[in-house]
Amino acid sequence: ALPEMDAEAAFAPTATRVLKELPPFVRAPKALTQAQSRPFVAAGWLAVLVLSALALVWQLAVHFQASVAARSPAIGDAIAAICRAAGCRLDLPLRLESVAVDSSGLTKAEGNGLYRLSVVLHNRGDTEVRVPAIDLSLTDDQGRVLGRKVLLPSELGSTRQGISPGTDLMLQGVLETGDIPAAGYTVEIFYP
Repeated sequence: ALPEMDAEAAFAPTATRVLKELPPFVRAPKALTQAQSRPFVAAGWLAVLVLSALALVWQLAVHFQASVAARSPAIGDAIAAICRAAGCRLDLPLRLESVAVDSSGLTKAEGNGLYRLSVVLHNRGDTEVRVPAIDLSLTDDQGRVLGRKVLLPSELGSTRQGISPGTDLMLQGVLETGDIPAAGYTVEIFYP
């Protein structure tokens, strides 16, 4: 039979040995706490916090600059001024969900392989948006794609950069398809 021992007495030498082997910052937490409570350390952390908050605000302003500028002209003017000073450019917002193709038409024009494309875009949103590009797909009589072409607004006669809220924009251009016998077409809009 083993003699009965007091549990604290049995582990006391081991606990003392472990405490001697621990690094100083674990054995003396008061010294570390005193170092952290110095005013210049606290001021340094406060400066890091303030600079991080300003960087976050700047990043959000850059990311959402077009939307904010379109919704609030007064703030938009301030953002444009800051942008000019920073060397960036303020663009119109890209809101494809606000733009709809109201109508389109592809008709044969005079000349071999020439077609006239007309597309009417409508801005359903409440802010001005950038004019999207057009993706034109020519199809045969069974709906198979024979050819595709991306058309920028400038290639369809538009000199405007944006579409005002609630208004239409008519785009028209003549396309050369070569010897593709187009029987149909599809028009999609996107921002490149």
